[in-house]
Amino acid sequence: MNTSFKQWYKIIAVLALMVCILYLGIDHVVVRNNWFFLSDEEQQPAQIKNITTTARGQNKMFVYNNIRTKKEMPLVLGQALEGGVLPVRRFVLVGGREIATRENSDAIQCNILCLQDLQCHAWYLNATFCHTYADDYDYPLDAFQAEGNNISSVIGFIQRNARVLRPVTSFVSSKRSSGTTSTTTNALAYYESVHANNSINSDRILYILHFHHEVVPEGLMRLLNEALPKTLQSQMDLVVVTPRSINLRDFGIALDVSKDGKQVSLIRIESLRNPFRSVPVQNSHWGQISNDNTSRRGANGIMSMPIARAKFPGYRGYLLMNDDAMLRSWVLDPKVWLDDRPWCTFPPGIYSERNQVKRRVRPRYPYGPYQWSWFNFDSGTVGGMEMRTRSNFDAALAALNDMCGEPIITKVMSKEAYTEFCVERKNTTLKPFVNGKADGLYVPNTNAFGSAIIDAITLFGEHDTFMEISYAMIYSMLVSHDKMLEMPYCDGFAARSQGQLVFKPYFRLTRNEGKKIHQCTLIHPLKFGFDDDFNYWKSIVAVKEHNSRGNNYTSWNNNTSNDGHETFWIPL
Repeated sequence: MNTSFKQWYKIIAVLALMVCILYLGIDHVVVRNNWFFLSDEEQQPAQIKNITTTARGQNKMFVYNNIRTKKEMPLVLGQALEGGVLPVRRFVLVGGREIATRENSDAIQCNILCLQDLQCHAWYLNATFCHTYADDYDYPLDAFQAEGNNISSVIGFIQRNARVLRPVTSFVSSKRSSGTTSTTTNALAYYESVHANNSINSDRILYILHFHHEVVPEGLMRLLNEALPKTLQSQMDLVVVTPRSINLRDFGIALDVSKDGKQVSLIRIESLRNPFRSVPVQNSHWGQISNDNTSRRGANGIMSMPIARAKFPGYRGYLLMNDDAMLRSWVLDPKVWLDDRPWCTFPPGIYSERNQVKRRVRPRYPYGPYQWSWFNFDSGTVGGMEMRTRSNFDAALAALNDMCGEPIITKVMSKEAYTEFCVERKNTTLKPFVNGKADGLYVPNTNAFGSAIIDAITLFGEHDTFMEISYAMIYSMLVSHDKMLEMPYCDGFAARSQGQLVFKPYFRLTRNEGKKIHQCTLIHPLKFGFDDDFNYWKSIVAVKEHNSRGNNYTSWNNNTSNDGHETFWIPL
């Protein structure tokens, strides 16, 4: 009798619950890992995975890390907001001048508020407030890790004037056929035609020129106006990425038109900004940050790729190159090296595993328990262990554990890889335990596979993991053996320390594709602020020009703007 009563009680309770659901209009929402879809009232722990919850009533909202966003556009990993703004978790803003603080936890609205205010350059969001900031010359805006790597801290940088640059050779044929002698006039028509066609990028590659640290003006001038115009393939566009936005007009990049007999600028042209480096400012969480402006030196430089994709979507692929690395792109078959296979500059598929140990400081190099020093350094740096942040090992492990709960990434992993790295691995074990050079890398954007790689880069970047750890781990986990490509890479760091420019292969190639091209297709480091380095690259280009392969590559063109300067780029 008691058993029967209990069964009827359960049935009545279920029916009553169903009636409540229908009456109150409760929707079914899935919660996955750290990118939450929660109700207005509910707060869930950060590490909950695959939990079901509900949103009630007419004011249905999605929640992103306990931050509400509109239901029609829930935030997902790597997805850009309006204006091409990439929301990044686990960071706070430092520096700048605060414009306003509003009691608003809606990320999309916070971004719009900043976009609508021309003074606003960035925003910071927590679970309660939206803070908007203006940049300041003496106290510039930058980003730093949130205390405790709090995932509820989200920032976004507005980059209104960042532009891509397209080689003049992309439209020089139409100039010749029309008989027009003014590059500027033709460039303006080309600029307008490009913006009238939203699919113009679908067959092009975006070359991301990433600067590790503050720009050396002479180096950038040479890269923009001498080295790269003779290096890039003609289907490549260029975007310059710097720690702080710079005006590219100062480096000869301009698109001017005449109006009423006066020379006027058509558009403002700035570099894209990767702000994930420290500056010497006072911060309430961390105190005085290191006075060494180069202490991060591109440690999180890999974030330049998702930042570029957010601002300039739709490219067939994204090619990230550090400013002191150069690529013999003219030896690359685009059907192999610039298509649907990502490439790296280390032997792929070689890794080990390592258990996490308590962090400690040793009195000598490499300052910690892990044999490669960068694993021991503070995350977000490449030269210090001051215990301000987690170690790069701990950051990489946290990112890996997060990644295994992200379906938009794990769905492209093979069953074997997912089992090895996410199912059978303990959450205190770093596997793959690997590192590799990342001065140049290519990721396709033609399918979910390439998109997932950039999303994974975003996630590791949010954890402020050193780029030479991040990309090697991501590549080892996500890229199947049949899609692996290793770019021949030559390093000259050891010879440079002795005052020489000698570049030797850094690793032994394991795949045939790389053996068919120049053994030093990618070389590093070349500092274009130095005459010897610049002349070295000019000698390489001279050989290329002597053995020219036709019109697939850019070449010097005497296209002159109205003020008499050569112009090689059309800003878009």
